[in-house]
Amino acid sequence: MSWTRRHLLTIEELSPEEIVTLLDTAASFKEVGTRTIKKVPALRGKTVASLFMEPSTRTRISFELAAKRLSADTISVTAQSSSITKGESLKDTAKNIEALNTDFVVLRHSAAGAARFLADRLDAGILNAGDGAHEHPTQALLDVFTIREKLGRVEGLEVLILGDLLFSRVARSNIWALTKLGARVTLCGPSTLVPAEFAKLGVRITHDVEAALRRADVVNLLRIQHERQRKTYFPSTGEYSAIFGLTSERFLLTKPEVLIMHPGPINRGVEIASEVADCARSVILEQVGNGLAVRMAALYLLNGAQGNAQAARAVSEQRLDVGAGLPRRLDALARDVGREPERLDAVVLHGGAASGGVDRPGVHLGDVGEQLGGGRAVLPDECSEVTQQHLVGQVRERAVRHGGHSAGAGSRGDARIEARTFASAVRALRRSNAPRHERNRATTRRRGGRAAAAQCRAPRSDVSPHARWAAKSRQVNSPQAPHARDHDRERREPRLGLRDRSCSTRAGAGVHARASVRSASEAMMAEEARSEEERRQDAADRR
Repeated sequence: MSWTRRHLLTIEELSPEEIVTLLDTAASFKEVGTRTIKKVPALRGKTVASLFMEPSTRTRISFELAAKRLSADTISVTAQSSSITKGESLKDTAKNIEALNTDFVVLRHSAAGAARFLADRLDAGILNAGDGAHEHPTQALLDVFTIREKLGRVEGLEVLILGDLLFSRVARSNIWALTKLGARVTLCGPSTLVPAEFAKLGVRITHDVEAALRRADVVNLLRIQHERQRKTYFPSTGEYSAIFGLTSERFLLTKPEVLIMHPGPINRGVEIASEVADCARSVILEQVGNGLAVRMAALYLLNGAQGNAQAARAVSEQRLDVGAGLPRRLDALARDVGREPERLDAVVLHGGAASGGVDRPGVHLGDVGEQLGGGRAVLPDECSEVTQQHLVGQVRERAVRHGGHSAGAGSRGDARIEARTFASAVRALRRSNAPRHERNRATTRRRGGRAAAAQCRAPRSDVSPHARWAAKSRQVNSPQAPHARDHDRERREPRLGLRDRSCSTRAGAGVHARASVRSASEAMMAEEARSEEERRQDAADRR
């Protein structure tokens, strides 16, 4: 189904179809975390502000990382670092953040209903990261996502929520999500922390921990919310752990395939024993990892996407803006394709800076459109016909060179070959797009030395000795002819009788150097004298 909501405030207001849509979308985004480059451009150009008025580790980091994985810009604000400590209201703080063209605000607040309060007053999208003891939507979604991933279903499962339910926002959101998806939920804990009113939500209430553990397929433990309690609800934490804690002995009563969950932070030795928290049936850390995918999906859907199918396309397609930095972007694309070709289903270049930021349909490359294992390659309208033909030719030429594979290979091995071929073609395209003065300068640097060296080895029958000497001197002194200087020095040193250059490292190096200089000077003078004599002889012959 299509997603139409601008805010994610509660699980209570979501339909089962919307929950499933978000979970399916999260499954598409979880694959991004396994890549070498863990980013997709789904929120490029958007700004996400994290406004946390309560302490948080997992939720805050997860939301900020989710925004960055989607290529959004992030702002992080905490109660201690904001003007709230100076008396500013929540509304004014949020309005100031929105004035910076913020697109989404992730809010955690100690007051129930704070997220709804901002949603009614801001144009930005609001994501509830926990409001008092009311709800924590994304935590419930990641819990359900983990259950579905591990057990393959949610409907019909026996889920036990054990702990402080009176002050837990996680418990309320989990109850809504699990019951809407068909799970049977049991609440267990001290009677002072599990009020009878919860039965109105369609759950079963018990205080018999052992019996509840024997029936459960999933055990979700909750910590004691000391920061919200204004009075004593049980004698001591030791007594609570002895009666309601999941100890190693009680863990033996559970089913062999039971899942042990906890939203965190864990109080080891209170609601759960360390041995149980670290056992093979514990999925506590997997919940943290799944929370990243769920929050990526939430941000993506609130940005206006339409669910899992579009999310899959956003994950598989690499979209690059075309502008002044086209060669650099194509070079980066070539590296990405070469590194993980099997993950790339399509290469789509759409108009960016060069086209005024308006997407325009690309130009398909004909027969090479299937070169990446069933994907397609598209160049923007800004690329000329010559450029397209050049890229096509490069791809085909390299395909033949790499074992005769033609465009359109579908197997994984062929896809790798074609990806390397495409990377080579992109590099060739980058060279062809370089400014002419840069190409000329590079050619001069590359060929200047070789050309000068070739001139030194040219026949000298029709050139006088003096002209040869002058030309040779100009080549040796030229800064663009290093090869010529080396070549000429190797030719002259034996004739001039220069000593071994390593003599400078021995005793008496100065004497040898002066002797070498004198020998060189005498040889040069003799050469000039012979050249002058040859010129006079030539002049006499002409007369």
